Amino acid sequence: MKYVDGHPLTINLVAGFLREYCDSQLSQVEELGLKQFDLAYEEAEGLHRNKQDARLSWIIQQHLTRLNSEQKQFLTNLSVYRLPFNLEAASYMWIGEEVKPFVIQKKLQELCNRSLLVKTEDNKFQFESLVRKYFLQQANDLNNAHQQAIEYYRLYLKDKQSWQVLEDVSEYLEIIDHQCELKQYAAANKSLNICLDFLKLRGYYAILAEINEKLAYRWKNYLKLEDKYDYAWVLTNLGTVKRYLGKVDRTIELCNQSLGIFKEIGDRNGVANSLMGLGNAYDSLGEYQRAIDYYQQSLEIKQQIGDRQGVANSFNNLGNANYSLGEYQRAIEFYQQSLEIKQQIGDRNGEANSWFNLGLVYEKVNQKLEAKPAFLTKIF
Repeated sequence: MKYVDGHPLTINLVAGFLREYCDSQLSQVEELGLKQFDLAYEEAEGLHRNKQDARLSWIIQQHLTRLNSEQKQFLTNLSVYRLPFNLEAASYMWIGEEVKPFVIQKKLQELCNRSLLVKTEDNKFQFESLVRKYFLQQANDLNNAHQQAIEYYRLYLKDKQSWQVLEDVSEYLEIIDHQCELKQYAAANKSLNICLDFLKLRGYYAILAEINEKLAYRWKNYLKLEDKYDYAWVLTNLGTVKRYLGKVDRTIELCNQSLGIFKEIGDRNGVANSLMGLGNAYDSLGEYQRAIDYYQQSLEIKQQIGDRQGVANSFNNLGNANYSLGEYQRAIEFYQQSLEIKQQIGDRNGEANSWFNLGLVYEKVNQKLEAKPAFLTKIF
């Protein structure tokens, strides 16, 4: 296999070619035209890819020339699946007359024999990443395939009450990806919002960052006036997860962008939340006085629009920043104001958090830990 430099994927594709078309005879490798490829490559100028990538594309193309149009279309449609797919999912990508499942199974096995697909241990199918990339790049129009994938995944959406692990929302994540590919960004954002809290509470920040980054980057070029509110929230949410991932400079950039949009469309609640996001970012950087300035601005708006939960959160954040500055009496005052509102609105988790913060600050100043009994009572 001197022509393929020992590259495993290329060797597999060559083996699949020999197995399918040359009775597995190694002597028939000349059929692939690798010598001609090497000569053509050496003579080519300005080729943008490296030799191994170009050789891989060459070998895939040799396979394709021996497939009929239905097989080519089927294989191309299947490439929209990011995850391993089963027989039923594959059937959604068959265009033409309806066929029996065993026929689809046979066609998938034929593609596996050529090493264009790989069969997994649990009897699913998938592409090698470079092979999938090739088909995605070569395809002219995959819109119908993406829509078919969405219809398939919608059949298996799990009830929200049963969600426990990431796999339970995997269908939503795949739907979001396909909606993005179809430039259905508003719909993708709605799908994301369904599982947003679940992903946040379980700390899947990298996944949230990836999805929101894609939405933020792509959607901005297709924004309609009615989309600006939702788009601004995408920026705000992306800023939040970037802060959790330690990329605070990016958080500041994103919150400033969302702040500008919320001001433009006159959404005061959005403005307040962007200001709070900026406060959180500067708090993470240890710039506590600057954080306090943003928290104070957010608080004033939350009070004006009557968002009591937002007011309580602002008081809590002001308490945190003052605690960090060593302004313990000010921190106590803010925590107590936050506590009172959380008790009034029935936010038990928030109430417990306020008692905990009060306990910490009292302990810090070496006072009698009068918050401790109340804290224990409220929590337990």
